[in-house]
Amino acid sequence: MYWASTNLPQDYFYSTADDDFMINVGLLKENIDENIGRMDLEGWKEFPILCGFVYGEKELPVREENRKWYLPVSIYKWKSFPQYCHGGLYTISVKITAQLYEESRLLQPLSLDDVWITGILRNRLGMPDDMVIKISPPPGIHFDGYVGKDTDSKRVFMQKDWNNIFDKFKNTMAICTC
Repeated sequence: MYWASTNLPQDYFYSTADDDFMINVGLLKENIDENIGRMDLEGWKEFPILCGFVYGEKELPVREENRKWYLPVSIYKWKSFPQYCHGGLYTISVKITAQLYEESRLLQPLSLDDVWITGILRNRLGMPDDMVIKISPPPGIHFDGYVGKDTDSKRVFMQKDWNNIFDKFKNTMAICTC
């Protein structure tokens, strides 16, 4: 976020995705264009946060110590998280990226970066919940379960999944096949 906010023009867009995501860039661009058009209609002074994965609403922190994403009350005392985008994929303007980065320098980071950035820091900027938009259909596909699949059949395993994903994307919007 620091690099983007110091090296890109403020009217560019910043997208971040987990390393196990495949993104249909054409569909993502379509959603960006649609929401640029909504800015005047909605009265938004800034471009919204586009959630391309899971939209978190009224989610509860995990309080059981041995579970993934455990968050003790001593670190996060509230009963639920603010609305946020799960970190799998989201897009914001570079202008908002810069503001979120600056705000992040004022707070102790939270281990759940998606909650921290698109929920807590966003709230501190005064960006309302209705500016966190769930993209539908999602412009990305999350690969879950590729860890430990390092076998001789890995190439065939992934080729089958890539072909299925390509077919889904082909049906959604034309994409480059070069």
